[in-house]
Amino acid sequence: MMLAIQEYAMDLLLEAHQTELPIDIASLVQHLDVRLVPYSKARKILDALSFWEYAQTVKGLSFQLADGLYVCYSDRLSLIERRSVIMHELGHIYLKHLSYGGILGKSASKAQEDAQEQEANTFALCALAPIDLLMRRGITSSDEIQRTCRLSAADARIVAAHIAAQRKPKFIKRPSPALICIIVMLVAITAVFSSVPRNTVNPPSAGSVYVTKAGSCYHRSDCYQIVGSETIVLSEEAAIGSGYEPCKSCHPEK
Repeated sequence: MMLAIQEYAMDLLLEAHQTELPIDIASLVQHLDVRLVPYSKARKILDALSFWEYAQTVKGLSFQLADGLYVCYSDRLSLIERRSVIMHELGHIYLKHLSYGGILGKSASKAQEDAQEQEANTFALCALAPIDLLMRRGITSSDEIQRTCRLSAADARIVAAHIAAQRKPKFIKRPSPALICIIVMLVAITAVFSSVPRNTVNPPSAGSVYVTKAGSCYHRSDCYQIVGSETIVLSEEAAIGSGYEPCKSCHPEK
């Protein structure tokens, strides 16, 4: 899931032209056409929707009205917490999460609600600390990530762990014992055949003559008497020295 949500988060950043760190959340809010309101200024709306009591139990929530999307957050949050909560709610919006009772990310199914919350948490982390951008800039330690992205120490450690996992070298799967045996046998057979001496015949040079294993004469290459026979190439001197006589048909001595 991490890699898929990471891609969604990066898509949003690129759409909003956010490739510098720290990420400018206001630009993302504007890009998604969201109304960002603290609880203190959203009291009337939250009361009208019967959300106020629920809002006191959570750091933020998002919903849609006829005039657009809203993200509301607690006034008591620190800057770092506020960034994380707002990005979490933007995750519900961008990932098109289902709503229940009008609140995005809520569900009648506890399992589905938990899954949507986990996706929004992951989205917030990947959008605030884009792993691709961090790796390109060589920012990999949790301390650097915390300072650069304005994250909590705990979130920075999580991002650093994901970066370390993505940078880990991938090892080639070890071949099976059967495949190793086959490779060893092929290497051995190749070595045996490589060590077998091969009969090599020097290419004929000027003054070369041809003899056959059964014949007693040496011949020219075009002599009809050796056509179709297996021949051996010798110098004329070697042929004479070996006791061969010149063929009386092709006269190789001339």
